[in-house]
Amino acid sequence: MNANTNMNTLDEIIDHPAIELKRPKAKAPLEFFQFPNNFDPATIPPRNWVLKGMLLRGFVSALVAPGGVGKSQFINSVGVSISSAIDFLNLGVDHQANVLILNNEDSQEELQMRVSGICKRHNIEFSQITNSLFMRSGYSEPLILAEEVNGTVMATSQKN
Repeated sequence: MNANTNMNTLDEIIDHPAIELKRPKAKAPLEFFQFPNNFDPATIPPRNWVLKGMLLRGFVSALVAPGGVGKSQFINSVGVSISSAIDFLNLGVDHQANVLILNNEDSQEELQMRVSGICKRHNIEFSQITNSLFMRSGYSEPLILAEEVNGTVMATSQKN
């Protein structure tokens, strides 16, 4: 415990006998960022949004909600909108970008039907999304990124 602050260090908290955390031994101590006295927020580069406030370029995004509320339809529509650069949802799509949608709930045929319906409704040709919208159905073979093995969450190896 740090006598000056009456607070425990991170290692003291993690190593406390009452806390059962499984963690690999660190090869180097954790490093923390501290703001210098002359820090200027204007030097922070602006975020590179694909869809402002929702999808940040270079980061994985997930939509989580109860079943049956329209997540899949919304995400498929956003994917078509971004991959075609047609802002039919009025969400602020202003340029084309590649889109990958991973869906463990719907079959490939269902995904094809949904995207076909979106394109038909909004007069979008398939040639506008052919090389920019990528989808994977995990309906028959779920995509699993991690699983619990003997009480520890481990990354899985993917065959395809």
